[in-house]
Amino acid sequence: MARPGLLLLVILVATATPAAAQDRLTLFLHGFASGPDSWGDTASRLAARLQIIKYVPTLPWHLPYDTQATYLNNEANAAGAAANTVVVGHSNGGLVARQLSTKRALGGIVTLGSPHRGAPLAANVQHVAQRYLWMGDKLNTLLFMLGARNGTNKFTGIWFSPGLAPVRASVATLGAVLWHAFASIEQSIGPVVSAPVLADMSPGSAILGALNAAGNLARESSAVPRRVGLVYAAREWWIGAPFVAGAPHLQYWGHEGVKGGIAVLTMIEGYFGYPNFMPYDPVALTIRNQIRSLVADLLTFNAIWCTATSGRPDCAISTDGVVPTESQYFPGDAANVGYYGPAHVTEKQLSEDALYDALTTRIGLQPRTINTAPTSHGVPGSTMTAGQRLYPDTEVRSPSGAYRLRYQSDGNLVLYGPGGAVWSSGTAGLGGLYAEMQPDGNLVVYHASGADPWESGTAGIPGAELRVQDDGYIVIYDAGGNVPWYEPR
Repeated sequence: MARPGLLLLVILVATATPAAAQDRLTLFLHGFASGPDSWGDTASRLAARLQIIKYVPTLPWHLPYDTQATYLNNEANAAGAAANTVVVGHSNGGLVARQLSTKRALGGIVTLGSPHRGAPLAANVQHVAQRYLWMGDKLNTLLFMLGARNGTNKFTGIWFSPGLAPVRASVATLGAVLWHAFASIEQSIGPVVSAPVLADMSPGSAILGALNAAGNLARESSAVPRRVGLVYAAREWWIGAPFVAGAPHLQYWGHEGVKGGIAVLTMIEGYFGYPNFMPYDPVALTIRNQIRSLVADLLTFNAIWCTATSGRPDCAISTDGVVPTESQYFPGDAANVGYYGPAHVTEKQLSEDALYDALTTRIGLQPRTINTAPTSHGVPGSTMTAGQRLYPDTEVRSPSGAYRLRYQSDGNLVLYGPGGAVWSSGTAGLGGLYAEMQPDGNLVVYHASGADPWESGTAGIPGAELRVQDDGYIVIYDAGGNVPWYEPR
C-alpha cells in the first residue's frame, strides 16, 4: 500500500479529535529562493489563534508557477483536501495560489507582497548586481593605487600614517557596505537568475497575462469570492535601497556608510590635487580620476536599485524592496489592504496581526478561542482605534509582545522594546490623565497638570488607527493603508 503524503498525515492528525472538525485546511506557501521554514512561527501562532489545520509545504520554487500549482494540486488530491481550503501565499506563493485555483476549488486566497503584475527586478538582477560589483572593484583598484593593497608604493607610508586612521576606517566601512550590498542581492533574488520561474516573474509574462486577463478575473471572482491582497511599502525604501531587499536591519548603516565614503573619497581627491601635486602629475591624475569615477557610481547607490525594482531612478515609486507596491494589488474585485514598514524578506514574520485580520474578517475563519475578558479600558492587544484610550499604567502590545506602548502615571507615553525604552512623547512629569486615539485621527496625550497636550499632528484623518508592530514601530494608518505618522524616526 502506498504511503500517505505529508498533507494527508497532517489532515489525519488534525481531525483525530472531534474539536478539530470545524477546522479548515489552510496552506501557507513560500516564495522564490525560500522554503517552509521562512514562515517561522507565524503560521503556528495563527494556527493557535484560528480554527485551521496548518500545512506549510515545500514547493519547487525554481519551477514555473503552473508546475508548482500542479505539484500542490496533486498533493491536495491525494490527501482529499476539502473544497473550502484556504491558501496564504507570500511573494511568488501568491501567484501559485491563484494558479492553483484554476485546477481546484478553494475557499479563499490571501497574498502577501506578491508580484501580481510582475517584479521588474527579475529581469534586471544580473545587471544591477554587476553595477554594485563594479563599485567594489573600483574601490579595490583605488586602494591598490594608494599602496593599501598587495605591496607598497610611494604612498604607502602616507596611507598607513596614524593621522589617516579615521580615513582608513571610513574607507573600510565603505568596502564592507559594498560587500554586504552584493550579499543582500544574492540572498534576496540572486538564486533565481537561472531559474525557469524567472520568466514568469517578469512583467508582461504569458502566465501573468493569463492570470490577469478579464476572463480569468471573472472566473476568480465567481470561484474564489474571498480574496485578499496584503500590499506593502517598505519603510523609507529609498534609503540604503539594496539593503531593504535582503538585509533590512543594515539599511541605515549602509546608507550612512556610503555618505561617509563619498565625503572621505572627496577629501582624498583634494589631497592629490594642487599644491600637493602638479595638475598633470600622471599618478595623481590617475588617482583623482579613479576617485571621481567611484564617487559618481556611489551617488547612484540607491538610484540603481530603485531603477531595477521600479524603473524610476528617483525612487518615486514605492516598493517593499523587491516588488513595486502597485504590483502587489490583487487585481479584479479582490480586497486589498496596505501596510507601511515591513520589507519583503520580513513580511511573513511581521504580518501575524494583518493575516489574522484578513483571515477572520475577509476570509471568514473563526477564532479558535474567544477571549471575553475585557482588556484595559477596551483597548485591543496591538491596535488603538477611534475613541480608545490608554489610562495611566496601561499599555498595548505588539502581536508577539516584544514591544509595548505604555502610558505611564508620570504622563509620559513610552514605547518599550526588548532592550528598554526606544521612544517617548517626552511628557514625563506632567501627570498622567489619558492618551487617546481620537476619532479625528489624532493621537493625543492629555496631562493631569493641565499642560498643553502632546499630539501626533494627524487630525483630520477619520478612521485612522494606531498599531504597535513587531518591527519596533508605532504607526498610524489611515483608512486606505497610508501612513501619515510613525515613530521612532
